[in-house]
Amino acid sequence: MISILCLIFGVIFLAVVFPSKSSKITNALYVIIGILLAVVASFRPPNSDRDYLIYKYYWDTRFFFDVEYSFIIIKTVLKEFFGFPVLSLFIVYAIAGVFVKLQGIKTLSTTLFLSLLVYVGNYYLVHELTQIRAGVAAGIFLISIKYIYERRFWPFFLLILLAGFFHYSAFMALPLYLLTPTQKYLKVYAAIIPIGIILFFLGVDVIANVPIPYVQSRIEMYKLMRDSGIDDAEAFNVFSMSFLTKISIFFMLYLNREKLFDENKYAYLLLKIYAISLFVFPLLAEIPAFSYRVQSLFGVVDIILVPLLATLFRHRLVGFAAVVVVAAGFFYYNIAISELIK
Repeated sequence: MISILCLIFGVIFLAVVFPSKSSKITNALYVIIGILLAVVASFRPPNSDRDYLIYKYYWDTRFFFDVEYSFIIIKTVLKEFFGFPVLSLFIVYAIAGVFVKLQGIKTLSTTLFLSLLVYVGNYYLVHELTQIRAGVAAGIFLISIKYIYERRFWPFFLLILLAGFFHYSAFMALPLYLLTPTQKYLKVYAAIIPIGIILFFLGVDVIANVPIPYVQSRIEMYKLMRDSGIDDAEAFNVFSMSFLTKISIFFMLYLNREKLFDENKYAYLLLKIYAISLFVFPLLAEIPAFSYRVQSLFGVVDIILVPLLATLFRHRLVGFAAVVVVAAGFFYYNIAISELIK
């Protein structure tokens, strides 16, 4: 399976290095790669990822603990109405997860295949091959960012409701509508990243008593997972190579924000969301599963932001090479160090 992913990664790399002048060929290749990604995620071997057995258990039992209604509906239709095997569940989520991510990329990115490369190197492995419910939600959230920029509340609100239907964590994105798509207050967002790290080392627990019943119940569930050993608190590392790399990327982009905006009109808004993702990661460290989940939701914007590193270099090919190195680094980290897939 890893060899197949490496092959797809290589094909996308060639599409970056040798871009077609024909929009028809570009779009056709984009769709073909999307289909391949959906097929790989659908037909991955059993036990090839951390969550496979969990979903197999959900499929085999009538008891559901902390599962969204979308999962129950999809399972009921596939299993009870049509009598399909568990494979059908992974097919549905793979198609949905890949589709919304590719739609989000096409909506927000000005460098299609560079974004696709970053996606395959990072969030494809995290979401479509592991956290399949959260993967669909994150993709829908990515699409909704357009409506924050355009100040169109109802399309944004409905998309977040749909995302929350697939994973409850998506409701955390609702306050992001208050963000302005301009450079205003961007310095404040940059400043909160080190503040989050400082609060982490001071041992500040900001989620001990959240005065919202539903959120508090979710937090209690994550605490139960932590205390039972399901969520490995020992593994939380604010100095992980992945987190430090993302902080470095943010500040490289932040220091060249005007140039980014010339390349992509969503740049300021995306930087603010990225800063929030880096801020909450150490801030919510008391419950690692919750921290990773929120950071993963908001951090999905790096699919669009990381390719903008290419604009910081005088020679475009050097910039492309830098993005490829980052994407390959994420790819290696997720497979060799995090061991997301086997």
